[in-house]
Amino acid sequence: MKKPESSVTGTLSRAHAALLENLHKVKDCVSANAAAGPAELRAFLSTTRAEMVEHFRAQERHSSMDAIQSQQPYLSPAIHRLADEHRALTESLDVLMDEAARATAVDDGLRHRVRDWIGRVRQHEAHEIDFLQNAVDQDIGEKD
Repeated sequence: MKKPESSVTGTLSRAHAALLENLHKVKDCVSANAAAGPAELRAFLSTTRAEMVEHFRAQERHSSMDAIQSQQPYLSPAIHRLADEHRALTESLDVLMDEAARATAVDDGLRHRVRDWIGRVRQHEAHEIDFLQNAVDQDIGEKD
């Protein structure tokens, strides 16, 4: 039986889905048969950055993170690691955007680095959703 989704994880899951959709567009932009040039890639990356940064800010400022930390303080190190990952993913995206701005063409190396970055974001998001769902489930279980 499927577990009911909390409003916190539901909101984050929808934001996660929107981010993944955007990442899919970026991945299409760097596919081997894509005709996108560096300017188009940079535009996709810029849009992705704006969406991702807002998504990360919402997660970090969301009252549920504060609630998790106050009710389950042993999870604080994991929450801080997630925030550190947010910064690292944003910084690595900035490097890719700079590289695309300097490029005269989207070569195989740039395509590979963008696809690698997309994989790291997807992995982070999957881990984060699982972490939040488990934290909420533990909190609900402790209240039963």
